[in-house]
Amino acid sequence: MEKIQKANWLHELLLTLPAARQRELLRSVRKISHKERILYEKHRGGHKVIPLFVRPRLLKPFQLRYCRGIILELQKAIQIIYNHYFEEPLFQEILPFPEIEKEHFIRFYQAQGRAQTVMSRWDAVSDYSGANWKKYLRFVEWNGVGIGGLYYAIAAQTIMQKALFPLLKELKPNFRLVKMVDSRELLYRQILRHAKKVGIRLKRVGLVEELRELGGPLEFEEFRDYFKKRGLDAVLSDPRDLSLNKGKILARGKVVEMIYRDSELEEILDMEKHGDDMRAFKEAFRRNAVLSSLMGEFDHKSALEVLTRPDLARYFTPRQRNIFRFHAVWTRLLRPIFTTGPDGKRIDLYAYARRKRETSVIKPNREFGGKGVTFGKNLSQREWERSLEKAFRHPSGWVIQEQAENRQKKFITSRRRKLQEESLNVVDGHIVTPDGISIIGRGSRLEVVNVARQGGLVATLVYR
Repeated sequence: MEKIQKANWLHELLLTLPAARQRELLRSVRKISHKERILYEKHRGGHKVIPLFVRPRLLKPFQLRYCRGIILELQKAIQIIYNHYFEEPLFQEILPFPEIEKEHFIRFYQAQGRAQTVMSRWDAVSDYSGANWKKYLRFVEWNGVGIGGLYYAIAAQTIMQKALFPLLKELKPNFRLVKMVDSRELLYRQILRHAKKVGIRLKRVGLVEELRELGGPLEFEEFRDYFKKRGLDAVLSDPRDLSLNKGKILARGKVVEMIYRDSELEEILDMEKHGDDMRAFKEAFRRNAVLSSLMGEFDHKSALEVLTRPDLARYFTPRQRNIFRFHAVWTRLLRPIFTTGPDGKRIDLYAYARRKRETSVIKPNREFGGKGVTFGKNLSQREWERSLEKAFRHPSGWVIQEQAENRQKKFITSRRRKLQEESLNVVDGHIVTPDGISIIGRGSRLEVVNVARQGGLVATLVYR
């Protein structure tokens, strides 16, 4: 077994630098970040450079292999749920859709069959240092449509290598980096894989995201440029700028054979409800010419309930059940039911939720960006019960999770030009395909760790 370094060795090494050298390092990271375009669009217009904290997460190759193997099994589990969704009433109860959405889901499900390909990110709290690092790898949710961080993952690695690696070589001559896969390449290969799977002769892909409203990550332009370098033409388009012409799907007037989407089915139907023509997007769904394909719609947080319910274990292999037991955070869709708690014992969910305020989190089932996440430990009992009552009034809208212990890491930061040592909460987003794994970390002073909520990026590097 390879030796794992103690938790703070890199931070302690950086602390030995003179203050002037620390400031120089922070300036260098900011300068390269701007050049590498790790940008976030403000809701009021304009761009900001996303902070990249000057301390990467360091993994050994065997840890990266372990994570990839675990997540490939988790993704197989989602495929199993998709395959049996209409045979198992409990799957439909735990992963519900509004009626209009369900109607379209059924239609596309029947048209697409089981040829499904997703581009997903599995978010976890983790600590890769120490002998018990596997124990601290706990997955809290998966994202299956329009995942953020694909470009930022490789950009953050590049920036850290340019800014930090020369210094590390100077201070620790035996330090060696292992090259990680480019996450844009993972996306490129998934697009080619899906096209081959469904028999599409791919010449141009439409990169489709909301372009008429400001705010959010700026990654699709990077995908377009990367794909063109790899020989695949690509065009950026808003969902409302897709059209049909003689059976061909057009994005901003150009024929596309496939779509990589940032919009969920729910958003597409909402646009149609407000008068927009969504026939081209729906036709792409019918042809199974969309990535992530329909299976991506199962990126409800309640998917983890399926994985953590003993009465559904029969659908999964012994290896998968063992992974769920150790790595999936106990989660339940909030509704009036009797179920099993984290210890496997039968509970009344509402009564249990009231009692377990200090160790529980309430989350919107299908929101993103950290919206609406409530930590029970930060509320009074009365406030917590009000939050529970609100959630129970909206069946299928909220989940309760056992709180996974946030892993804090120390960083050198600068406020008002003054250097300081600061502990930040850190989570990792794991992007895994059959071709490899890429990880993008996020750090924040807040417990809800998200770039959209005052957070920043933490690079992940693999070393020997």
